[in-house]
This record gives sequence, structure tokens and C-alpha cells, in this order.
Amino acid sequence: MFPTRNGLDIIERIVGARLWGASRMAVIEVGVSGGIDRRWSVFGERLAAVAFDSLTGEVERLNSVETRIDVRYEAARVGCRGYENLFPPDLRTHGSGTSGSQPPGRFITAAREDSTVEAGASVRHARRSITLDEYLAGSRLRPNALKVATKGDAFEVLLGASGLLSSPDCLAVQIDAPFHGPVHDYASVFSNLDRCARQHGFSLFLLQPHSYSRAALPAPFLSRASGRTASGQAQCADVVYFRDLAHPARQQAGGATPEQALKLCCLFALYGLDDCAAELLASPLLAGLDVREQLLDAATPPMFGAMTYRDFMARFAIAPEDWQPENVPAASRTEASASDRISFGNPMEQMSSASWAIQAAMAKNQQLLSRIHELRERAAGLKDIQRKLRHRLDDRNAKIKRLQDERLRQKARIP
Repeated sequence: MFPTRNGLDIIERIVGARLWGASRMAVIEVGVSGGIDRRWSVFGERLAAVAFDSLTGEVERLNSVETRIDVRYEAARVGCRGYENLFPPDLRTHGSGTSGSQPPGRFITAAREDSTVEAGASVRHARRSITLDEYLAGSRLRPNALKVATKGDAFEVLLGASGLLSSPDCLAVQIDAPFHGPVHDYASVFSNLDRCARQHGFSLFLLQPHSYSRAALPAPFLSRASGRTASGQAQCADVVYFRDLAHPARQQAGGATPEQALKLCCLFALYGLDDCAAELLASPLLAGLDVREQLLDAATPPMFGAMTYRDFMARFAIAPEDWQPENVPAASRTEASASDRISFGNPMEQMSSASWAIQAAMAKNQQLLSRIHELRERAAGLKDIQRKLRHRLDDRNAKIKRLQDERLRQKARIP
């Protein structure tokens, strides 16, 4: 779920050239203890974000340290009106089919990995209660992406955001989705969250499960924070949905704008889906884009060295067996590995903005070095061609000189 070097290049080219116009990449996050997702930093001054959290003190702290003009935090509980009637509190904990309510101590840990509230600190919860649709009704923000990281009430958040999810400008939804819980049409579990997203025209693209081992046999933690473990039952997952604008049926229906398509390209690249970004770039939606070929070249992975998109696809058409694991160069396998992707980690271990900028710059430098190497190889090849042509020219001049000399000798012999 992290961008590749090629993906960062795609984003930089689209954002830097303002290809989608003057609008911002607009984001809404719900549940932001520790701050908004670092991945949005790639959009720089083109980012506009509003984030909600019910912890008043944390919101005050985040606003006090936030330096970006168009990023702000709101203290509020986000949900939907009348949810108690749709899903009565008693059914949530005592209803039949409550398969996911686990007794305390069954798992190795139950602590939130992303909490920034110190033990023993007083916790103030916001009294304000809103729905996202209510908030956006009084705002000029047109969100392109929504991230919900509230675990227990994500479905309630989506129910209160029907207008947002129905908007064609909303292109991506990321949810922290529990797998287990009450068997109920309005329970906040993956099955209901998935149904809601698909009903609003989104398709599932990414699913990253999180496992927690039983306390009876603890498995190694995946980070310094006592949370997810290397093995164990899958409890929840980060799931990411996108509008599949490149789907043939969607294109036949029409309606998507170049702005939406280009923003979606960036979002695809931001989550490591360079192939999806390339499909969209190659689609009729962006047929009129002058720099389409350059963007497709930027998306092309260096599996067999630096290649254009056209050459890459031509090679696959001729020799698809080159894509078999045993035939892919070892260096390319390393390039495509998770270690080559820009990792944002969990909120407790996320990089600072300066560290992100350094890592992004290093990735860009590597691309430039690869380009320099390619150009040097081409220059060396041209020099070799020039040397061969010079030899051919010298040979031809010598031949002409011999013919001229022979002609002069013949004239001299004529009485």
C-alpha cells in the first residue's frame, strides 16, 4: 500500500505541471490521533484536508503544531443521525450472532497502536456530534478521498456520508475494517462496509489484513508498539476502494472528467497501484493529454533496464515468458520489492515531514541517476556509430583518391 519510485515520479509530474487544473487534492479523515496520514504530504501546497477526532486535547495539539494553511483538525464525534434506532446498543453487545465480541485477555494485546494519549492523562471527548454530509453542506470542500480509522464505528461514519460517497469527485475510500462482530445489517464489520462502498460505485482494490495472536501462545510483534503480530487470527484490515474509471462499462456510461481521471492516477500511484494508473493514462479518458506518453514512460518499471512504455509492452507481447520469476533479472526483483517502496509506517512511527522529503528526494535522485546512466549508454552507442561511419567515410575517400590517381595515370599514358 506504499508508492514506488515510479509512482512518485507520476505524482510529481502531474502535480508539478498542474495537469488537473487549479483545484486541490481534497481529503477528509476521521480518527486522526497522531495526525493525518503522512502519504498526503506528496501533494504539498496542492493538499486541502479536514480531519476529525473525538479527543479534544489531541485536536488542540495537532492544530497547534500544524503549519499547512489548508490542513485543519476538528474536535467532533462523526457518525449518522438515528443510528441508535438502526442498531440498538443492546444488540451491539448482547445480540444473537455476536461472533466478534472477544473476552478480555484472549489476545496478546488489545492496545491501539496509533494512540498518542499518555497513560494516566485526562481524556476530554468532544461534545459536538456531526455527520460528514452535514459538515460538507456548509463547506466549499469537494473531497477526493476519505479515510476512516475509527474501528468500532466506521459503518456509522459511512452512513452519515451518503452524499459524499455518491459524489463523482470522491475517488477513494480507505477504511480500518473489522472482520468480526455482530451479525447485523448495521454492524460495523467488513461485510457491511464492503456492501456500502460497492453500492456507492466503489471497487475493492487493496486489502491488508492485521493479525493478533492468542495470549496462550504469543507471536512476535510487528513493531515496537505492542499491537499486530506476525501470525494469528486476522482481526481487521486496511481496505482501500477506488472508483474504477478505466472499466469499459464506466467509460461507456461517460461522465468522468480529465481532472477526476488525473487525480485518480495520483491516488493509484500513491497506494502503489502503478498498473492501474497506467491503465487510466492509456484509456480514452486521457486521450487528449499532451504528456500522456511521458507519464506512461514514467510508470514503466525498470525490469529490464530503462525502457519506454511502448517498448515494455511490445516486449511483453513478443516474449511474455520474460515475466516468469526465473527470467526476471535479480536487480529488478529487488527494485520491485517492498523495501523499494516508500513506507509510511504506523502513526506512532511515521516519518517527520523532513524525513519524508529526504526519502522522496533520494528516490528522485535514483531515477535521475538511472536516466543519466541510460543517456551515457546511448551516448557511448552513438560514439561507436560515429566511429564506424568515420571509418567508412575514410575508406570511401581513400577509394576515391585511388580512382582519381588511376585516372590521372591513364591520361598521362595517352599520346
